Amino acid sequence: RAGRAGRTEAGQVFRLWTESEQQGLLAQTPAEINRIDLCNVLLSIFHWGTKPSNFGWYEKPPEANTLKATELLRLLRLEKDDKITELGKKVLHFPLHPRLAVLLFKAKEEGMTEAAAAMAALLAERDIIDWPLFNKNMSNLSLEPGPSDVLHRLSLLRKFENEGATSKAARNLGLRISSLREVRKSRAEIIKICKAPFDSIVEREGSEKQLLNLLFHAYPD
Repeated sequence: RAGRAGRTEAGQVFRLWTESEQQGLLAQTPAEINRIDLCNVLLSIFHWGTKPSNFGWYEKPPEANTLKATELLRLLRLEKDDKITELGKKVLHFPLHPRLAVLLFKAKEEGMTEAAAAMAALLAERDIIDWPLFNKNMSNLSLEPGPSDVLHRLSLLRKFENEGATSKAARNLGLRISSLREVRKSRAEIIKICKAPFDSIVEREGSEKQLLNLLFHAYPD
């Protein structure tokens, strides 16, 4: 192995990647501040009553990243004129990405929290589709992809649950059982969280158009 940790004498290095990949590696991993989504960070900064340009960064992120995140917060109606909005204050304390929080707050108004929680979980977790298996089984499926990949996955999730939520059902639909378990777990946690900021949850079956409208509020860009 290479490096100093625990090494007491000369040894050998076994790298589990190709020489071309080795040559393409960066000398150092870029600082996390240069790689992360800044939306939550900037929302907190606006909540503290200052601007990203005036904030005392330990290491300042690229200006392009800051502008991109600020523009998204503005489109989500969480920031206006370098100030956090009332919706932004609610979203700030919600333990999800601002996009998904906006999706859920809008869903509460429309009475579609459970469907939105499922969509949020599908967006947050690993893809439930096992593509090689899905393509192999596609001729046996009656589901049409539809106008949205999220709604397509929501339909697949519901079909999986209607068929007993078993490993066999997952295989028949071309889905990853491990991802389905994570999505269902996340959905349950999100619904539990939603009960705190929302006084009551009255559910109704949303149409395709209404569900697409929820997604539009979360992805206005």
